[in-house]
Amino acid sequence: MENQTIWIIIIASNILIYGLCCFLIYKRKQFSGISVRSPMLLLCTNISNFAMSMIILLHKLFESNILSIFYYLFRLMMMIAFFLRYERILTCFKYNSDKFNIKLNIEKFAEKRYLLQEKYYVKIYIGLCLIICITLLIIELVGVPCFELFYNSYNINNDSYKSQLYIWLFLNYFELTIIMTYIFRLYPKKIRFLLKKELYFSFLFLFIYFNYTSFSNLYYEYNDTEFTFISLISLYIFLILNGFIPIFATFWYKKFLSYQFTPKLMNNLYIFLTDKDNYRAFHAYLINRNDNSIFFLKLYTHIMKYKLDIKLNFNNEIILREAKDIYNKYFNEEKELIISQDILIKIRNECEILKEDRVREDLFDEGLKYSYDKLNIIFNDFIKTYKFKELYEDVEIKTLVQCKMCNTGLINKF
Repeated sequence: MENQTIWIIIIASNILIYGLCCFLIYKRKQFSGISVRSPMLLLCTNISNFAMSMIILLHKLFESNILSIFYYLFRLMMMIAFFLRYERILTCFKYNSDKFNIKLNIEKFAEKRYLLQEKYYVKIYIGLCLIICITLLIIELVGVPCFELFYNSYNINNDSYKSQLYIWLFLNYFELTIIMTYIFRLYPKKIRFLLKKELYFSFLFLFIYFNYTSFSNLYYEYNDTEFTFISLISLYIFLILNGFIPIFATFWYKKFLSYQFTPKLMNNLYIFLTDKDNYRAFHAYLINRNDNSIFFLKLYTHIMKYKLDIKLNFNNEIILREAKDIYNKYFNEEKELIISQDILIKIRNECEILKEDRVREDLFDEGLKYSYDKLNIIFNDFIKTYKFKELYEDVEIKTLVQCKMCNTGLINKF
């Protein structure tokens, strides 16, 4: 009776934890951290996870294996929902062989937009689950005992034991193989919201769990309580990865903007430099010139950071220290051969207020304009390079992917 009370308390706690997670997913489904994971499929993943945990707990409470066949059903349902979520994301990165013909790709997307809708993948999920459910029931009715989760009652030389163990091993490594496939497919893609980390950690913990349970049952005497707790812990880890981390992402990326400038804006230096990859490419180009041009990019970036710090209401002491750092780095006596004498004189006169520990937002505007004009001249040459062409084509693809994700609800305004 005392043991039953403990298991009842654990079951109640289990319902509360999973219920809270599913409630938060539903309430925050409009945030991109959830919507990019397909909310309905995400709920299916965690509801299946919950059903598996309940089957394990009910087995301990009533000491019966009658529900163990459903463990495999819900496990397959959980993994199918998990894989379909990533498949939907990866479908957004697909385009025609004429991949740089944006007009053609947009037309194709408009024709088959339904293939990216969440309800399309939910239908696939329901169809696959029905097929698996019917198959498992037929196998069970035929009397083939190969889907018993807790097979400690069988002798290791018994054919039923072996068949169950083979099913367990096959399913484990089949799932790991598919997860590894998705890791390789998603690896080169640029996507936020902790999606890649979620996939990596899912593979790692499943690999450890599957191997531990498989080899411990092969080489050691089966311990039902140990198996139960390890299985529950593994399901809670999976809940954290596929439930609470997505919820956390809705707070972590709360200020995320789904901004993606189009290729038509690539010729604007100011907008061009707002993209990290573009900035790095231009930075490398300036370094390879072997002249003073990299100096102007550093000056431009530093002053822009200074102005942004003021806009963000940074501590006045920090801003003052930043202003003095800019002055000492770029406008001291040694820079007279790089910057125009007139500009240096103006800025030095303006910066007299630094001696009084005062700052202004427009303190280095002359230097900002001068550096931008210098960079713009060099940028006009950079536009003619092959590297710029590569960046342009990459932006076209990013724009297409962003368009698909926004128009199919994977990325919302939050």
